[in-house]
Amino acid sequence: MRQKPEIVNALRGLAMAGVLMPETVVEHARDPAIPLHDRFTWDDPEAPRQHRLAEARALIRVCVELLPGRRDPSPVFVSLAEDRVEAGGGYRLMVDVLSDSSRRAMLLAQAHAEMRSFAKKYAEIEELATVVAAAQQVLSKAA
Repeated sequence: MRQKPEIVNALRGLAMAGVLMPETVVEHARDPAIPLHDRFTWDDPEAPRQHRLAEARALIRVCVELLPGRRDPSPVFVSLAEDRVEAGGGYRLMVDVLSDSSRRAMLLAQAHAEMRSFAKKYAEIEELATVVAAAQQVLSKAA
């Protein structure tokens, strides 16, 4: 999601010695006159609930398991774009997504979008040139 220039500039101005701390952003945004203010949940009963939902999402995203015949762990759950249309989103079992041709195609499309994003973000880093080139090759075959 691309932020508005005024948000980017506000965040840039809060960086101290080149580091932007989330706590600094929250403290600055407490002022209702600041453009960042509307980006946060200030309703005290709602804010803890939103925080717990973020913690639940983080917990779900790091669930992995070792599948038979594999050396590296695989994710247990995946979030498809179609599931994020509804408020709160949702996660599906990876094995179910991979065994359903239409959902597998959705996941592949998401992977391609992430590859494009990765290639764009890291294109200037020489040490990743071969990875970026490989991603671009995969993407050109998918087009």
